[in-house]
Amino acid sequence: MSAFIGDYHNFGRCVKRLSLDVNSFYEKPRPIHTELFLLGRSSPMRSLLARASSPEGVKIVDLIFSLKGAYGGNGDDWCDHCGQIEENPVVSNRRLKELMSDPVYFDAALRTMGYLIAYAQALGIRDLNYENLVFSESGMHLIDAEVAFEEIQFASQTHAFGTSPEYSIVSGMAPFWYFQGQIADLEDSGSANFFLREESLRVLLQGYFSGWDALRSSRSEIVESVTSFLKEFQETPIRVVLRNSSEYAKKLKFGIDPPRPFLDSELEQMERGDVPYFFYTPKEKTLRYLVKKSGESDRVEIPLGHPLETAWTGISRSCLESLLSEERFGRIEACGAIELVRELSEFRLEAFELVFGDRLICLEGGMIRFSRGDSNFIGQKKQNVNEDGFPLNFKIMEI
Repeated sequence: MSAFIGDYHNFGRCVKRLSLDVNSFYEKPRPIHTELFLLGRSSPMRSLLARASSPEGVKIVDLIFSLKGAYGGNGDDWCDHCGQIEENPVVSNRRLKELMSDPVYFDAALRTMGYLIAYAQALGIRDLNYENLVFSESGMHLIDAEVAFEEIQFASQTHAFGTSPEYSIVSGMAPFWYFQGQIADLEDSGSANFFLREESLRVLLQGYFSGWDALRSSRSEIVESVTSFLKEFQETPIRVVLRNSSEYAKKLKFGIDPPRPFLDSELEQMERGDVPYFFYTPKEKTLRYLVKKSGESDRVEIPLGHPLETAWTGISRSCLESLLSEERFGRIEACGAIELVRELSEFRLEAFELVFGDRLICLEGGMIRFSRGDSNFIGQKKQNVNEDGFPLNFKIMEI
């Protein structure tokens, strides 16, 4: 029985969740090599992060790396594979409401989200929207990672949360807001309060920083593992998202054009009823799309000066560039932490300081200062202070 059907892509193909006994299988009409590498139980990434994590972190790693692959399909030439959450059956919404009312379960899921955000930033995963997250009795799992290996600087680029109500309502944090009673309707962003209470924000940041600790400890091995994967599966298509899917939905349902004009290749796919789908392969890093159901593809032409030209240029940068640079690696962690506090704090702080172990992350006057152990600050800038000597609207958070 099909319990979920995703968007239609590539001549009517779509992801389906098929329930069988107590297990859920995800029928995915595309290669899932990337997902098994990033989220699979047998992934080398799992052992690397588990080895570098605390005992509590190991539990989170087990939740993240829970997918099991099942290859083979229905004769479709462009692949039709399945992924399964092994030994972690998805709970019903009714049961999830009970679980999320338990502070222990809720905090554990928040820590997992924090760890996931760090992992997604480092590995360039942009799939942390709520439709890709499922919950079991054990905790929260990510079941989709088809947009990966991009260079991501900000935590919001993972889609774990949004910087506007329109994006927040479909982000990975939406279930947390919903079960805290801050969202009345997951289809209505106008009914929501998109923030975390301070104690919950601390829990999220604990998971976030523990994820970065594990990533930093295994950084050289992760680079080797990612490099090896991209070399072995150099013809595997990796999805590229040029714009938010809501812009396609508005065009398909209501005929509303977006601020940035559609490309000819986008219009061609929408004319056949598909949500546009683009990809590249590690072997040939050019933007492509399917022009025949059999799998024949063509290059995407982006006119010089088109707004999406800049989007593709940014996407085409690999996460390996950041993994190889200690300065850029630290900068991404700091930018992510700053954004988490600015966007998710109920106080909407403009200046603050985070202290976590040997880390000091400070936002002052729009500039970030970051230190960790012997690392230097990224940048400094003085700011006006109040009578107590602190920058205006300043808060110190000991995580």
